[in-house]
Amino acid sequence: ATNDDGFFQFAIENHWDARSPYALEVLQTLASVCMLRRSKNMTICETGLPLLGLKPFTLTLEPVPQDASERALYCFVEFLMHSTLRRQQQQQQQQQTNQRT
Repeated sequence: ATNDDGFFQFAIENHWDARSPYALEVLQTLASVCMLRRSKNMTICETGLPLLGLKPFTLTLEPVPQDASERALYCFVEFLMHSTLRRQQQQQQQQQTNQRT
């Protein structure tokens, strides 16, 4: 099958490119129709076996040696992310304050 009818472009792509919330709404609607939610602890009724056999999750933090230029780059990216998140948080707080007045 092809998407020559233009539905995807009309209903999703154009809205996505325009950063319209409608695009996400359409994608969520389409996903909810064709996807099923499953949890890790679900089992097969007949056998009692796990639906999905996963190993227990283990998080291991491993230090990675960095030279001075790599460390500087990581620090700069961390600074940018911190600044961006702080600015977004302040904008949201300002919008909430403006909506209350």
